[in-house]
Amino acid sequence: MLPLLALPGCFYANTRPYEAFLADLGALPTDEPPDDTGTPPVPTDTAPPPPAYDRCSELGGDPVTVTFHNQTGVVVDLYYITADCQPLNTALMALGAAETRPTAVGEVWRVRDAFDTLDWVGEVRIDGTVDVVFE
Repeated sequence: MLPLLALPGCFYANTRPYEAFLADLGALPTDEPPDDTGTPPVPTDTAPPPPAYDRCSELGGDPVTVTFHNQTGVVVDLYYITADCQPLNTALMALGAAETRPTAVGEVWRVRDAFDTLDWVGEVRIDGTVDVVFE
């Protein structure tokens, strides 16, 4: 039996050297002139900074059952945030999905992009509302 590493060119008939690929890539036109000054680009947008997502649950509130709705545009993980700020993953929510969870007033829940950026995309402190929509 031959090791697979000895046969890399056999898998694709049109294989070419990596150096040739790099030469072709370097010849492609770009939309912007190269920055040869060594300074980082200055951002041109004035968007506000993203939320900090740093709140922790406050225990002892009145019990409530809440339905969380995913309207973020991405598949998300639903997290309960403990009183010592530790995220506990409770569900994977598809686009348009809803999850119902027992919780209490003062507790914090967050959603995170499950596959692409893994960024936090929403947070809520429960205030007695029974339907929470993450957008």
